Amino acid sequence: EFRRINALPPYAFASIDEGVRSAVDFLSRLMLSDPPADPWWDWAELRNKYDRVTAAVLNLSGWHDDPYGPEGAVTNFRGLLASRRGADPKTRLILGPWVHGVAGMKRSAGARSGERVFGEAAGIDYDEEILRFMDRYVRGLDVGKDDPLIRLFVMAENVWRSSDRWPLPGTVPTSFYLTWTTGARGHLTRGPHSDRATTQFLSDPATPVTDPYAEQSGAHDYRGFADNPNGLTFETEPLNADLRVVGNITARIFLSTLAPDTDLWVRLFDVAPDGTAWNLMSPGLDVIRASYRDGGPERKLLEPNKVYELVLPNLLTGNLFQWGHRIRIVLTTAFMPHFSRNLHTGLLETESGEMRSATITIHHSYRSRSRIILPVLP
Repeated sequence: EFRRINALPPYAFASIDEGVRSAVDFLSRLMLSDPPADPWWDWAELRNKYDRVTAAVLNLSGWHDDPYGPEGAVTNFRGLLASRRGADPKTRLILGPWVHGVAGMKRSAGARSGERVFGEAAGIDYDEEILRFMDRYVRGLDVGKDDPLIRLFVMAENVWRSSDRWPLPGTVPTSFYLTWTTGARGHLTRGPHSDRATTQFLSDPATPVTDPYAEQSGAHDYRGFADNPNGLTFETEPLNADLRVVGNITARIFLSTLAPDTDLWVRLFDVAPDGTAWNLMSPGLDVIRASYRDGGPERKLLEPNKVYELVLPNLLTGNLFQWGHRIRIVLTTAFMPHFSRNLHTGLLETESGEMRSATITIHHSYRSRSRIILPVLP
């Protein structure tokens, strides 16, 4: 069908724009008809093809890159590293605090990402990085042999760290448990403890939680996001020591609802003593659809009020939570316009426009220990 549309002469459409729209509309419907993990998507799947790649690969991204930017860079780096067990794996990984695009990486523009200032250390000499990599692996020059495989920028500390392994050596997975006693917000604690076994919030797809900075990439102050009635906020007490978090973050949240399906967003923030709440990654890695909790392609709808553990393993950042700061997570079922909203009916957005509200119950008892696991680097 796409070939047929593409082969039509220009005069078959009222304008070129109409022809492009027809082709894009067809491709969109084609993609939406194939669920996650369906074999149709194999053309875009890289994770099973690393052993077929012989080229040198420089994986370059940023903590605030577009969705899947940092996750894709890390996944490809680790996949290539595993498939190339020789002396030189011919791959490198560089992750800075940047948004998408080359311009923000350069030293001349590297002082900030969004509203958050990091200083000139956050920038790199982009041309030099690329040419040095090309000199080594395209021209075969004797340069860069001792360059580290991994270079990561730690926000707030504003320094680069190097390593040849992922996760970085010395990383300690550290759990912070969701608990709730009294008040308008829950707590994140090192040990599981709670006076209440569950906490609830109402989710209405007709009035979804929205991102006030949807059109502005990078770090922004989300302090008002914590008081949204269509979600739950959990945070630590002010930290009594610096806490350096670098790498893959995992959220394990126990959830139940009467609805046959829902989404779960787990947003992570660094909260300063003055209330500023910086987001630490772009939206996209911090969301899961409950019916696709096992990956797909088959959907597995929820049984009413049955408790399910939803695991989000690919939140990524590099940030120093400084003394006196708080770690905050906010749970919602939507973060519009990033990804489509869950209708709470069991039907997909491609099948129906009907929607209904649902009560979401988060479990944080000793049996169902909802928690976020941070990769703490001493």
